[in-house]
Amino acid sequence: MENRAMQLIPYFRLFANQSLHLIHSSNSIHWLSQVPEGLENNSLNIYMAKSSPPNVFQEYGKQFKSDFTKFLQLRSEEIICGGHMVLTLAGRSVADPTSDDGCCLWELLAQSLLDMVKEEIAIRKVLPVLRHTIKGITNHDLFSGRCFKIADLGCSSSKNTLLVAFNIMDIVVELCEENNLKPPQFHVCLNDLIGNDFNTLFNLLPDFYAKLHKEKGENFGPCFISAAPGSFYRRLFSDQSMHLVHSSNGVHWLSQVPEGLESNMLNIYIAKSSPLNVFQAYEKQFETDFTKFLQMRSEEVVCGGRMVLTFCGRSIDDPTSDDGCRLWELLAESLFDMVKEGLVRESDISSFNVPIYYPGEDEVRDIIQNEGSFSLESLATFQVDWDPQNMDYKNFNDFVEPSQTRGENTTKGMRAVIEPLLTSHFGKSITDGLFKKYHKYVAQHLSNNKPGFFSFVISLAKK
Repeated sequence: MENRAMQLIPYFRLFANQSLHLIHSSNSIHWLSQVPEGLENNSLNIYMAKSSPPNVFQEYGKQFKSDFTKFLQLRSEEIICGGHMVLTLAGRSVADPTSDDGCCLWELLAQSLLDMVKEEIAIRKVLPVLRHTIKGITNHDLFSGRCFKIADLGCSSSKNTLLVAFNIMDIVVELCEENNLKPPQFHVCLNDLIGNDFNTLFNLLPDFYAKLHKEKGENFGPCFISAAPGSFYRRLFSDQSMHLVHSSNGVHWLSQVPEGLESNMLNIYIAKSSPLNVFQAYEKQFETDFTKFLQMRSEEVVCGGRMVLTFCGRSIDDPTSDDGCRLWELLAESLFDMVKEGLVRESDISSFNVPIYYPGEDEVRDIIQNEGSFSLESLATFQVDWDPQNMDYKNFNDFVEPSQTRGENTTKGMRAVIEPLLTSHFGKSITDGLFKKYHKYVAQHLSNNKPGFFSFVISLAKK
């Protein structure tokens, strides 16, 4: 691999024979001369990981041994007899290459990249709806010569966050040109919970602004970007200030775990074995939260303004359908296996429930109608495979990855979503073993089924 790291690392002769008395190197030797060969099966990992096959560890170890041997041989020709070398390099504290000090940071980075893949799929699905929605705003003449204000709720902190903003501005400018209107200024308000890494987003802004000026010209804009940390179940912006509100994969997350779930023994979400009151409690919490969400936005969105919301749901009324709860049932089964092994207390599972809800279409329509502030302009649905590597759910039969590989990919995606909640309740020590069991159950399910995530894309107009 020809890259900057290779150019900086001395894996070739640098000095004359027997010419150096002291050699020093800091934080370089752990960089390899090239990416090891034979890593094709290290699916959705970017380094050694707990889910990596044994050959991956072997190839990394072999490459380091080869490089470090070469380094020592070359320096031995350059350093005088009795000379010294002082080398500082990163390593790990235990033999296990998957220990936290060995690979945790790289696993987290891989999970973040996987999140971006899933976000990009949703963005592509939503673009036609966004264009149609923004065209409706154009017809109301809401941004001609003004500052067009956009809110992105639950924005996260990846590059895809700014991609959403760019796509919206691109559509607005295109529609203005079609209608002989002067493009407006833009103000993008990014919202997520207080723990979101907004600094990462702000560090991306120089490149984002450079891309805007390169593709749109110096006369574009200006564009202002700000952050509004906090829950979107409360007020975030001033009265009648927003023209377009966008949210992707946020509204199905509840403001809290529903009350009254004590009878949901050994389940962590709605399951086929859950009592009726559990279904009712989740449904009631979603109705309360989504109603509150609409009420808050109704005060912030201008008359004629729009919202485009993408969120997970279920394809049929039955809340225990596979697209409604199967992934969570499999996780609960994995936790129960750990109870039988004495690694988790049964009471800890009984006291843990996920603050998420996948509504049906009728529920969504009824809540919007009953709240009354917005009219439902369109409601579309799409499905994506559990496995984020399968980009086209409709052509699933063309996707021939073995169920074990697909199970591994699915498990990694779910781990990125749910691990923080599991760690805060059960502790960090169980997570690796838990997700190994989860992988087994998911792979078994995928060997005989074609499950997918079912999502709604709705466009709402402020009355």
